[in-house]
Amino acid sequence: MTQLSSLKLAVAFSGSRDTTAHYAIEQAIAVCLTTVNKTLTQPDLRNNQMSDRGGEALAQALKVNNTLTQLDLASNEISDRGGEAVAQALKVNNTLTQLDLGWNKISDRGGEAQALKVNNTLTQLNLQYNKISARGGEALAEALKRT
Repeated sequence: MTQLSSLKLAVAFSGSRDTTAHYAIEQAIAVCLTTVNKTLTQPDLRNNQMSDRGGEALAQALKVNNTLTQLDLASNEISDRGGEAVAQALKVNNTLTQLDLGWNKISDRGGEAQALKVNNTLTQLNLQYNKISARGGEALAEALKRT
C-alpha cells in the first residue's frame, strides 16, 4: 500500500465560481484529513480559492488529525471566520509545526494571537499579506513573548 506523505492540490474553476461544487471539494478534503489519512503529513492546499467554510472544515480536521505536521493554506479566500476556526483548532492540535495562512483575508479578529498563547508545537506561522493592523501585530508580538 502506498504511504503518501505529501500532497499538492490545486483545483481549477473556470468561469463563475460554483459554490456548491467548491464547498463539496472543501468538505471532501477535510473528510480525508479526518478519517482516511493515516500517513499524510504535508498537504499543500494553496491557491484553491478556499473559503471560510473550507477553513472551518479544515479546522475540524485539525482538531482530531494527529499526522499533519505542515499545512499550506496560502493564497486562498479565508477571512476572519475561517481564521478564527483554524486558531481554535490550533489550541488543541499538537502535531502541526508549520502553518501558512499568507495571502488570505484574515484581520486582527482571526484569533491567531490567542492560539499562540496555548499552542506549544507550532514553530512557523506565516500571516504575511493579510489584513492584520498594527494593533493585531502587537497582539501577536505579545503572544510570542509568553511562549
